[in-house]
Amino acid sequence: MTTAIRRVELRDLPSPDRLAVEWNAGTVCVIRTDGRPLAAALSRALTHEGWRVIVRNDDASTDLGELHGQVACFIEIGTPYGLRNSFFTARALQPVLTSAGTSPAWFIAISSMDGRLGLGDARLGAGVLGAGIYGMIKTLRHEWPGVRCRAIDVHPALDADTAAALIVAELLDADLTLAEVGIGPGWRCTIAAGDLLDV
Repeated sequence: MTTAIRRVELRDLPSPDRLAVEWNAGTVCVIRTDGRPLAAALSRALTHEGWRVIVRNDDASTDLGELHGQVACFIEIGTPYGLRNSFFTARALQPVLTSAGTSPAWFIAISSMDGRLGLGDARLGAGVLGAGIYGMIKTLRHEWPGVRCRAIDVHPALDADTAAALIVAELLDADLTLAEVGIGPGWRCTIAAGDLLDV
């Protein structure tokens, strides 16, 4: 008896088309990080876009809306406090992000594996935690259809300012169908289903 499985492969992507976004006054973008330089660079880049940005280096998950008001964007860099905390953060932010109506809202997870979603350099690897956060993002996309949920894997070789500019481009990408994107020096990719294989 043979079983057919579908191979997963990388698909190259063009540069993202910029979506015109009306950033409502008073709304906030919260970046949670373990202190790596990318957080500061991303905060500067988003502030330049006119966003109000708050960077947090703690594991607060249930009071972000109470502390910062109308959170319209949550970005987690590196899952610094574990997948369980990320799950509780998503649950706490769900009423805030999904009530935005016609205003855009984001839930973004950023990793630094290999820039190819764990399918490139085997020495860097995805790991269980990386796979878990990517699975959570895919689930949130189905449960929160009005929220732009995306996992972004940034190659470690990119400097912080370059990576920040590429991440901003992903946030403002007009293609809302992508759940996960890998970016690196000179490339942008996603995961696609490949050919069926008999095993």
